Amino acid sequence: MPEQYRALQGFKDILPEEQPYWRFIENTASEIASLYGYQRIETPLLEETSVFRRTSGEGTDIVEHEMYSFDDRADKEGRRQNISLRPEGTASVVRAYLEHGMFKMAQPVKLYYMSMPMFRRERPQAGRLREHHQFGCEALGESDPAIDAELIGMLYQIYTNLGLKNIRVNVNSIGDHNCRPQYIEKLKAYYEPLLAECCNDCQTRFSKNPLRLLDCKNPQDQAKIAAAPRITDNLCEPCQEHFDTVKRYLAFYDVPFEIDTLIVRGLDYYTRTVFEFTSEIDKVALNGGGRYDGMAEIFGGPHTPGIGFGVGIERVILELKRQGIVPPQRRNRAPLWPTLGRARK
Repeated sequence: MPEQYRALQGFKDILPEEQPYWRFIENTASEIASLYGYQRIETPLLEETSVFRRTSGEGTDIVEHEMYSFDDRADKEGRRQNISLRPEGTASVVRAYLEHGMFKMAQPVKLYYMSMPMFRRERPQAGRLREHHQFGCEALGESDPAIDAELIGMLYQIYTNLGLKNIRVNVNSIGDHNCRPQYIEKLKAYYEPLLAECCNDCQTRFSKNPLRLLDCKNPQDQAKIAAAPRITDNLCEPCQEHFDTVKRYLAFYDVPFEIDTLIVRGLDYYTRTVFEFTSEIDKVALNGGGRYDGMAEIFGGPHTPGIGFGVGIERVILELKRQGIVPPQRRNRAPLWPTLGRARK
């Protein structure tokens, strides 16, 4: 009997019965993003590995364990290039922004991408496969906290227009290069005498990415996290003022939000505002995002403030199904072929 082939672990076919959910999300998100002045961009599936390695950080899970990277064939001069399947969207968008001179345009430049596949070699779970798809927005060239609140408010409107309820908006500030180094030293001083009791991942994070200590999900470390110093108590004056202004704008936009001091995000490039939207039903994160004011400089570009988010489409589809939301039916269109057939008679 011939061997029966199946999709690889962590990869999934999107069958016809699933397509209405995808179109519903894509149409709703793109329509609202356009109303806010965002324009669509598509970036290549493959990038130089250093695009993600330099921005995400050496100690992050993406760089250490999850990227699909390989050496390309040698060119005519015998040089080999290490390339990676895209694990996240922001770095590629910032690279495109710089490469095509968008920093010379009127700022902010507002871009969105839709249903872009991302690849991470992580343990497959509900709504998060090794190939998953994202809708994301990036606003580049503006440091005003009003853009932070506008972006969060826009995303909240997208979920509302999809009909989703019980969505929790969590925000935090993780400071910047002025105040975060001092906070990290304080955090390490707190953890150092406790390190032997921490999980193996946290023992690695202690030296490579200390902020991720607060993101640990291991039950044995939760009491340590609860008693750890909070970054919101250690912000410098400009970061505190920025965060306070973001909160005022969110209240003005009637976006219900809560402060979650444990949101630190998993990538090194974030600064100041970070946020997550989660379902109150099962506590699953639907998206993550934040400000990344230093990324363009990592690529050798001019200082360019930026903020953005990425939404996992598969996770949103699961949430729509959990809440019993059925995509609206498209209007039936009149068939063309019978008309042409009658004309020939």
